[in-house]
Parts: sequence; C-alpha cells; structure tokens
Amino acid sequence: ERDVGDQALGGVRKLAEAEIAVPPLERAVKATLEAEVGGVRNAWTYWLFPERKPVEGTGLVCEEKYLAALAPRYPGIRAAASGDAAALSGARAVVAEFGGALEKAALAAGRRTVALANQAGEPNVTLGWWAMTEQLGAALKAHAMTSLLPHEGLFEQFLFRIGRTGLALPVEGFTGDDCVMVGEGGKGCYLYLAAKRLPNGAERRLIAGLDVLADTREGSAILDAAIEKEME
Repeated sequence: ERDVGDQALGGVRKLAEAEIAVPPLERAVKATLEAEVGGVRNAWTYWLFPERKPVEGTGLVCEEKYLAALAPRYPGIRAAASGDAAALSGARAVVAEFGGALEKAALAAGRRTVALANQAGEPNVTLGWWAMTEQLGAALKAHAMTSLLPHEGLFEQFLFRIGRTGLALPVEGFTGDDCVMVGEGGKGCYLYLAAKRLPNGAERRLIAGLDVLADTREGSAILDAAIEKEME
C-alpha cells in the first residue's frame, strides 16, 4: 500500500513503485498479481519457474547442427554426425532431427530419442479471427514431457513465442494414443508433442513446431523434461 495524497488532474504519471520478492520455487507455478488503485482492480497472470541450472550433459548426444544451441544448457553434451552409430555408445539420450539417420540409429540402439522438427520460423500465432494462422488452438495432456510446465491443458499465451507450425496429422510412426499435444489449424490438425515406447525399449519422443532450441524457460522446460523424465 502507498499513500500518494491528493493528485492534481493531468497527464499520466508514475505515483509509486513496488518490488515483489518471489521466494525460491521447487517447481513451476502459475501465479496471479493483483493490483487495486482507488477501488479499480486489475490482475495479471505469470508463469514462474525455479532458477534453471545447467543440466549435466554427460551421456547426451545431439546432431552436430544442434550443438551450439544445446552445449551451454547441457555441459558435456557431444555431437554426432547423422550416420555415426558408434557415437551412440553409452548415450542416455539422443537429440536428433525427426526422421533423420541419427534418430533411426538411436531408436535401433534402444536409446531415449528426442526428435526435433519445425524449429525455425516466426511465431505461428496471431490474435484475432481476421489474421488466423495454422495455430487455432491446441491441447496438452498431463505427461512426463509437459511435467515441468504449469500448464492447464491449453496452448496458452505463455507458449506463443515458441509456437511454430507442427507436423500435419497423421504422422507416420505415431498413433492417437501417443499424442501429448495436438492442435487445430486452418487447413487441418497438427502434432506438436508425442511419445511412445518401442518393443526394444527405446523411448521415441517428438517435439515439432515448438522452438525448444531458443533459450527460453518454457522451451527449456519442455526439452529438459523430454530428455530427463521417465515415461509414465
């Protein structure tokens, strides 16, 4: 609360400032900030994340083209050429291009494989029915891959800046039971997150149309969970 006294009529100007200390968090939360001035109340919603520390990258393998983006976030991660199956020895997880030679080799070797697709481009979200994109709405389900997000099952505004265009459904290799996040578009339906376990024990995970290579908290939360979390 602030006592600002009587104020003369005139232009908009700053009356007071307030700093809010957020306590240390053990998990991401959806929080609301409420403010009231002279009986007029407003509220803003935030996603608050725990401080992210680099995840140990020893035992992680990625495509060479992803190394520059991932090395600062996963110290110790090493790159592998697309056809270098020997580089998968001892790997606990592999980040590879969807449908590429490295993904296929990792799955054949029984590794947890996080496949990336449609990472580049401008955000595929605009507000207003007059400027619709291929992202008209998406749904997320509770899953290991979304467990680090404080989501409520919807493609919320907090995900807009990493939203690109997913893979048009159906996507070969995945069934409806494998889908974790799907959305409707102007020309069809799209897959964004999926996961399945193969008969040889490999875990195949897909991140499509969500820019997790960008160093954002929401993108890191999705990629961290895909790499680290066990499937339920």
